Amino acid sequence: MNRRTGVVTAIFMALIASGVLSVVVLAWIFMPPAYGLAYEVLFISIAAFFWAGQQGAVFLNAPLRLRACTNITLTAGLVFAGCSMAEHYWIPRQNFALVGHAASSPWGISSLLLSISLGAPLAEEAVFRGMLLRELRRSLSDRASICLSAAAFTALHLDPTRAPEQFVAGVLLAVVVIRTGRLWLAVAMHSAMNLGGLLESGVLRITPYGAMIPAVGATVAIAAGITLWRVLRSTDWSIPSTPM
Repeated sequence: MNRRTGVVTAIFMALIASGVLSVVVLAWIFMPPAYGLAYEVLFISIAAFFWAGQQGAVFLNAPLRLRACTNITLTAGLVFAGCSMAEHYWIPRQNFALVGHAASSPWGISSLLLSISLGAPLAEEAVFRGMLLRELRRSLSDRASICLSAAAFTALHLDPTRAPEQFVAGVLLAVVVIRTGRLWLAVAMHSAMNLGGLLESGVLRITPYGAMIPAVGATVAIAAGITLWRVLRSTDWSIPSTPM
């Protein structure tokens, strides 16, 4: 198998795997609310069990760097929220009526919060930064691997109204995984980004649209991005020898 075929195959397999996992993560939408919440809790428990088996050694053997990881997680959420705020002033957000209807009860809201804060991050990081990024780096440069994995991550979401922010998120997540060697940190970042996007959508609903919205969003994203990069570069991550 030549390099190009290997890259295309890896991307195709990642999209297939992530598509299947997305259906599994969001299956609660089609269930009665209480059963949907129980299902989501069960899925997250199983996913966390497998994650502990695969990434437990890395987590335990590498220095935690709690302060740096917390800063990176929070600033990643601000970067995503800021990008979303700036983008959606110009491009209206696509609404998914099925999800909105399923999340109209307390049970549904709980299921939604669990799926975007834990279910989706666990599943998508295992595929895109755990499998795809690793495979791409075997054949391509880090920069090419980051961009291709981010593009595949963006394509999965099938939402052109969020494509720019999804691509930025994919790039940040890949950079952090390569720089730190900690896949679990990407899960924490992904969770913060999803919650940041949820917060941004709520802010835009209660704030009158005006010329300051994109300016504030861009400022927040740039300031948070600079902070994230400084923390990333200034921290001795002691990358674990255990493969990601």
